[in-house]
Amino acid sequence: MAEVIIHHLNGFRLSPKGPHLRDHVRPLLRQTRNYLENYDRTTLFYDCVYIERERGHLFTAPRFLNLWDLFRKGLRRNGRKVKRVLRFTWLRFEQIFVPGPRDGLTLKIGKDTYPMPGRSSYAGSFAGLNALVAVSKNNHLDWIRDWAQFHATDHGTNGVVLFDNGSTDYTVD
Repeated sequence: MAEVIIHHLNGFRLSPKGPHLRDHVRPLLRQTRNYLENYDRTTLFYDCVYIERERGHLFTAPRFLNLWDLFRKGLRRNGRKVKRVLRFTWLRFEQIFVPGPRDGLTLKIGKDTYPMPGRSSYAGSFAGLNALVAVSKNNHLDWIRDWAQFHATDHGTNGVVLFDNGSTDYTVD
């Protein structure tokens, strides 16, 4: 039996009733009912990991769009504004690297301050493995098992990272 580790990402969501929501990416005429029901306006970032080797926090987020200033201006280390960040932007997501020690990083939004501890990285667990990385939502569990088994048998896969994208047919556990 393979070792299974379930890890919940260390993300941050804004209040859906608060003053800060991500702008829509589609023009008004293209905002269908399905789009409006599924567009995520509240996830500020998906995960925050502290990378020991690089000595800094790595945030992975959807495109910040209009929320960039809220995030950037809210970052604090020991109560002082963070001066230096590295921002990497792709079509559908962004990564922000904040150099510095593990302790003391916070995010200030309005009058509230939230700790940003950064979880430990699991990357070392996959070093040297022939690993699959995939995102799944509501795929049948037997299909996921068969998919992984096929790649293990035919391609020598010996590690799988599977991100659940909000499945509603079953729990992550």
